[in-house]
Amino acid sequence: MKPILSRSGVAALEMALVAPFLVTIIIAGIDFGGALLSQARVVRILADSAEYATLAGQNGVAWGTIQNNTKTIAMSATSPFLGTPTVNLPVVNQGAGAGSRCCIGSGTWSCSTSGTFTCADGSTPGVYITVTAQYPITTLFSADAFLTGKTLTESIVAPLQ
Repeated sequence: MKPILSRSGVAALEMALVAPFLVTIIIAGIDFGGALLSQARVVRILADSAEYATLAGQNGVAWGTIQNNTKTIAMSATSPFLGTPTVNLPVVNQGAGAGSRCCIGSGTWSCSTSGTFTCADGSTPGVYITVTAQYPITTLFSADAFLTGKTLTESIVAPLQ
């Protein structure tokens, strides 16, 4: 006669073995989702700061005020998944000299102070502001090897005038 084996603890044992993996996957999913949401928030904040700079430039606001206010707006992105940001002072025309007008074509800049300067694509040269921000990513799960210690860097270019 065979002995009767009890299977009453098998489910509990299986759950004890699988639960750490399930919890890890859930927390990692929350970390990745939070990082993606934070990136969208940062892009929106940088777009807001560039929009402010464009409107302020059109209304004759002093450049120093535009720089400081644009930086303040860019630093206002908050999220439980973002650390304290580093926002560079906004740059006009990638540092081209005063009075320069620039064209942006395929990611390359061409600038000139000449009044007859035209863009290769036929568009009118302009004055552009670049806002760049770096946000350290914070995670719920400190052992998250993909996100721990990473920095989210975003940049936006917008017409100033």
